[in-house]
Amino acid sequence: MPRRKMWSLYRKWFVLSVLAGCLYVFGGSENSIRSVTAAPCVQECESNQGSCRSNCETECLATSTQAECNSCILSCNSQFLSCMQHAVWCENEETQPGRCMVNWGLNCPYDPATGGYTCDPNQGAQNGYSLTCSTLGGGTCVACPDFRYCTGAGGGTPCV
Repeated sequence: MPRRKMWSLYRKWFVLSVLAGCLYVFGGSENSIRSVTAAPCVQECESNQGSCRSNCETECLATSTQAECNSCILSCNSQFLSCMQHAVWCENEETQPGRCMVNWGLNCPYDPATGGYTCDPNQGAQNGYSLTCSTLGGGTCVACPDFRYCTGAGGGTPCV
């Protein structure tokens, strides 16, 4: 009789350990764990875009290329659109504006022969991005790549 009770007890422990093993393998694996995150606020997406564009200033300086400037600004736009896909409006949030504003307009190359800028498309002028940025002294400067004059930025002083 005691042998039969022991066998029954061993069998129950075996079944219990198999079930616990299955629970561990299938229920506790990393594949079944999903992280849940809160949706970003629309205002947060807008603040991040402004900050990202301000960080593009170095890619839009005279010593940079137009391709570098365009790439940085388009990357910011892509990040903004990705953020906005799941964003919700938050009541007590405010958008923090960036330091730089994006311009799209005619960028005119410097012509050493005339000592000025030529805005003729046949002589290398092309549409592109530039930035108008606020400076620490309260003024503004223009970040226009390829040593160009950015007509869309109103011809402000260049950022250095």
